Amino acid sequence: MVINEIAPSGVNALPLAQQAGVFALSFAAISTGTCALIALLTVVEKVLPEGWFAKWRTTWSLLGVVFLAAGVAHFTAAEAFEAIYPPAGTWGIWQLPGSAHFHVAWTGVAEILGGTGLLVGTAADALGVRSLAKLRPTAAAA
Repeated sequence: MVINEIAPSGVNALPLAQQAGVFALSFAAISTGTCALIALLTVVEKVLPEGWFAKWRTTWSLLGVVFLAAGVAHFTAAEAFEAIYPPAGTWGIWQLPGSAHFHVAWTGVAEILGGTGLLVGTAADALGVRSLAKLRPTAAAA
């Protein structure tokens, strides 16, 4: 497939094998960074005073609002999100079936559900509702 527009990064102008390599290295770097951050946060949690790390849960409602707003934006500004969806063949491996509209819609629904879950879990904690509080995200077991 021929891609007519060059992305700002210029990656899609590279040969397909190099595009796939850039994508694989980027994915590997993000995965490695995520694992390192999880390890760091586990150490930080053990070093901080008892209960301090748990107070970060109070930010989950703010994060829920951000996810909810981003999910709604997928529908209110769908054209902007569709414009950044990569065309088939990008990076030498991007071959997902479905249109940009479809992928923007399902990711918007996922963000709305995730944001709602964070808000419901936080509200359950605040109201002392134990049956719903079991659904809230939990910190990694020590």
